[in-house]
Amino acid sequence: MNAIGEPEDRISTALSIPQHNRFSELVRRAAARSEVIESVHALYRDLGREIDSRRPLSAFGSVVTHISDPGSWTDYNSLQVTAMKQYANNYTLQMTYTLGRSYDDGTVANESDSIAVQDPNNPDSDRGVSSNDRTHVLRLNGMYELPQLLDSPAVVRMVVGGWRLAGIMSYLSGMPITVVSGVDRALTGCGNGCSGQRPDLNGDPTLPDNRSTEEKIARYFDTSATVWTLPALGQYGNAPRSMNSFRGPGRFSTDMSLTKIFRLSSTSSQRFELRLEAFNVFDQLLLGMPNADRSTSTFGSITTASAPRVVQLAARFDF
Repeated sequence: MNAIGEPEDRISTALSIPQHNRFSELVRRAAARSEVIESVHALYRDLGREIDSRRPLSAFGSVVTHISDPGSWTDYNSLQVTAMKQYANNYTLQMTYTLGRSYDDGTVANESDSIAVQDPNNPDSDRGVSSNDRTHVLRLNGMYELPQLLDSPAVVRMVVGGWRLAGIMSYLSGMPITVVSGVDRALTGCGNGCSGQRPDLNGDPTLPDNRSTEEKIARYFDTSATVWTLPALGQYGNAPRSMNSFRGPGRFSTDMSLTKIFRLSSTSSQRFELRLEAFNVFDQLLLGMPNADRSTSTFGSITTASAPRVVQLAARFDF
């Protein structure tokens, strides 16, 4: 017996490919408008019956296989390099670089999220480069502190001495793009779970990288109908979940801070800290991922971006 009280031999996971024979009838009757409409309705009724007949568990309207964090398996390999100059002469520097590759059969943002598997009977077809994989990650950070000017007048020490400048520069290569069909071509009746179904891929979807930013925003990859086609009814698309060479835009950003601590008394721990922070200092355009839903009008275009330069001032009093 299974979890819902049915004998195991009553449950079949083999989903037969439906046969539809009303297309020719639709063509033959095109001369009469009312008969065409009649045939179209019959077609959809047939599709509905096919979906119901193919449900492995007929007691349920929709059963979708989901992968939750961290997926059923994950494989990560990387080369990590770190170089550091210890604090001396009022400054310190550090560089970290990671050359890595992550593979899994589904990537989610956090433990509360889940994603739909394209084919529940063949979850291995979703194996590929992780959706959050970044091949190159380079970070440079450092800090420089102005001298305290202890031999200078008190006003000079307070206004000029002891300022601390810190910053971090980051470069991250792009993440893989997963294109979905946006429709239930496999006729699984999965409803919202159809988000995992993918189209057929015919050829290389990448476009030259030496195009202008405006061109990339409007059409980041090749969205031609000949490149991305819908699979036959009852079939899953052959497009892989991810490809190493098919990635979204990378990003380069710089964040900096300027800090000054004013000690209010030499005999107590009271102090006042003033901090100026700037994120994305050079106001770089940090593009988001392109729209990868084939069924939308914005397919292939980029409609999101990270925040532009942000500057904030903070103050803190310790006593």
